[in-house]
Amino acid sequence: MREYRFQATDATIEALRLLKAPWVAATLHARSFVVRTAEAVVRLSVEREDVESVLEAQRIRADVVTDAGGDTAEEPRGDGTQELEAGDLAAGRNDVVLFTGETWVEEPPLGHGAGGDGNGATPPQVLQLSGRAGQRPESATTVCTTTDAIVVAAGTGEGILVRIGARPMSLEVVQARVAIARFLVQRGYTEG
Repeated sequence: MREYRFQATDATIEALRLLKAPWVAATLHARSFVVRTAEAVVRLSVEREDVESVLEAQRIRADVVTDAGGDTAEEPRGDGTQELEAGDLAAGRNDVVLFTGETWVEEPPLGHGAGGDGNGATPPQVLQLSGRAGQRPESATTVCTTTDAIVVAAGTGEGILVRIGARPMSLEVVQARVAIARFLVQRGYTEG
């Protein structure tokens, strides 16, 4: 099996640390999630990489747009833009947790709809899937470990889950406590 990594960069981790500060506002755009804190404006988006010709990986990227006192290069508000309440995240002292996922490729065995002509003239069909770390089957031929989600939580237990969405290059933002708790259980996360 061929293995790759396409995880959060040091710059992304530093930008995500700024989400510990009190939140002032948060806006979900078509391709990004922008959080204005008391210290900075942080934009989360999806970054993609063609790891191999048959494997495309995506990871969460965060960057500091500017400091809170300056002009920002936020995306224009328009259709599909959603303002989110900061809620208890406005108090600050938030916890930020990054989650690891995997994207993998499975090639069906020859003679089972695999395609290809056996001599390399026609490439075989492959199936690319994504899931939590450790979820890939033994039949995976190529895997890439990614940073596919973050949870920001206030001391009260209120929080927000930002994960790579089902649509290409999109983010999904979840605020429902039950959905976040379900995600944490699925990922094997326990506090402490």
